[in-house]
Amino acid sequence: MNTEQTMTSKAGVLKIGKTVSNELPQVKDASINVRDRLNDVLLTEKHNLVSYQTGINEMIDDNLRQIVINN
Repeated sequence: MNTEQTMTSKAGVLKIGKTVSNELPQVKDASINVRDRLNDVLLTEKHNLVSYQTGINEMIDDNLRQIVINN
């Protein structure tokens, strides 16, 4: 960031640093991209695995626990 550049806004606020390029999108579109989808899938799988492991740890019947672990 260039801290030597200053600018005063219409409201009288002194801004320090570079101005934002007009080429960048101002608002993110509502569509979901590949990275967002992959993050969502990975977080879902992580949650499922944690829930599955919690269920296995809390099973009282050893036979049922072994069936779930083996499947």
